[in-house]
Amino acid sequence: MSYEQKNEILKPTCLIQRLEKPVGDTSPFDFGVGGSGLKESTEELISKIWSWDYMGAFEYENGSVQRAMETIQCYSIDNRAFTGNVEVGDHKLVYLLCEDGTESGVEKRINQLYNDERELYLKRPALFKDSIDKIRATNIIGWLELDNGFIFFKNKTAYNKALKLFGINPKK
Repeated sequence: MSYEQKNEILKPTCLIQRLEKPVGDTSPFDFGVGGSGLKESTEELISKIWSWDYMGAFEYENGSVQRAMETIQCYSIDNRAFTGNVEVGDHKLVYLLCEDGTESGVEKRINQLYNDERELYLKRPALFKDSIDKIRATNIIGWLELDNGFIFFKNKTAYNKALKLFGINPKK
């Protein structure tokens, strides 16, 4: 499969998990009854970087977060990770981690979120533009896309910590 073909095969995005500033402890109520599906030790590491915003829909539970995190871990371990940033709005940087070869499609998706996320028909709002423009949802620091397995942040510190979590050395 060519590099160009890979960018065009992103599945539609329906589920984006909002990531908030860390609160210090994991809570059994961050997710509904189904939970995130992640190991407790993983949740403890993550709790130092971000906390999960409760999305209020079953689709976000029972392993969808776990599958997305495993996807990111796999391409990170295999040295197939792309790290970079995309500019949205009025020169605001968003930092992204995705699979190498998908960055063009991921950048388009992020821009679509900023321009009008309603076009994506998300299960729950990402509140991306509101958060980036500091209109509301100012506690959100990042987003985990669950359908294609990529993660992006408005907060560079959290982004760099996430890179380390996945075994990637942040660029200076």
